[in-house]
Amino acid sequence: MIYAKEFSPLGVVSALRETSVLFAALIGVVLLGERPWKSRLAAAFVVMSGVVVIALR
Repeated sequence: MIYAKEFSPLGVVSALRETSVLFAALIGVVLLGERPWKSRLAAAFVVMSGVVVIALR
């Protein structure tokens, strides 16, 4: 990420970094069957909202 921020604005790089949290939550729920899935997906939605705000700013 440090290398990527030299070529792009920091907001875009940090938004891309946070997408790993979304992928981890989805993999945990879908592939690993982690529970409670509703609260996990709700938290992932909150993170996704923040990513969108950072990326559009």
